[in-house]
Amino acid sequence: KYCVINGTSSDGIIHSLDDKNNPGYVNNVKFIGNYSTNYKGNRVLHLTFVNGLDASNNYIQTTGAPYDFLNVQGVISGECIFKDNTFIGGSNQSFLYAINVGEINCLIQGNYVDDVFCTCVDFRGTTIANAHNVFNILNNTFKNSGSDWRPIRIRTAGYTTGCSIEVNVNYNKFIDSYVTVDNQITFVNNPSSGSVAAEFDAIYNMDNNYYEVNGAPVIPDSNAYFGNAAKSWANTYENENDMPAYSAQSEVKPTSVEITNKITALDAYDTYQLTFKIGPDDATNKKVAFKSDNSKAAVVSSAGLISAKSGGTAVITAY
Repeated sequence: KYCVINGTSSDGIIHSLDDKNNPGYVNNVKFIGNYSTNYKGNRVLHLTFVNGLDASNNYIQTTGAPYDFLNVQGVISGECIFKDNTFIGGSNQSFLYAINVGEINCLIQGNYVDDVFCTCVDFRGTTIANAHNVFNILNNTFKNSGSDWRPIRIRTAGYTTGCSIEVNVNYNKFIDSYVTVDNQITFVNNPSSGSVAAEFDAIYNMDNNYYEVNGAPVIPDSNAYFGNAAKSWANTYENENDMPAYSAQSEVKPTSVEITNKITALDAYDTYQLTFKIGPDDATNKKVAFKSDNSKAAVVSSAGLISAKSGGTAVITAY
């Protein structure tokens, strides 16, 4: 957190391969508030298998020709947040690149990406049966980027019946970030390469964006602008200044958690759902965990459901 990383030339500030190139497995990685105006490495984050990642509030300006801000060569999964980053300058490949996803809930919001050659957001197929994946791509500015593979490239290889995918691309600015194929401007890549089920051919919700090519706004009037892969493309902004203002929100840390329906007794094999309140009201992280100090008497789920087991006393704690 909060490091100045000028002049770095390694292949990743965080690099989850050992010195023999064996894959590394990492959980809940945080890369927050770091700064460079002279980054020389090939990648900023170079991971193999990662479950849970928060890369937010970083400013990275490159002076070489790096590949990516994020490069995942194995599988990315879990809760992943890429928020309020700036990534500028001569990238050969992507802002975010992952060759496979597991089951993922991904927020990509408030980023400024400039001069990234191949694509801005590139997440490939899934490796998980019955995966339920969500990508929220919101309030970003993509500038002079994605001229090879298109700015947004979510692929559905490996998705079969039983999987689901939701891709919301809303309130973004695409400034000279496009590909022209057969005289047709396109902003996203058709996802169906290698996919099995036709239900995954159209996945993008492309509402409320602004598109500009060579200084002039573009109003898409057909699905061809989205590789025939959009489910909707309504309310395109004709003027960049008409878009709602976005401001990065600072983290508000929780200071208290209170169980609001405490209980002192349960019959054996009964269940009871706890409710809770996080303070302050505007805390940005309102996740709560629970634990029991005597699992022989009672256990509690991650959602706060108590299950009584047998006689005895157990203290349930929220934290």
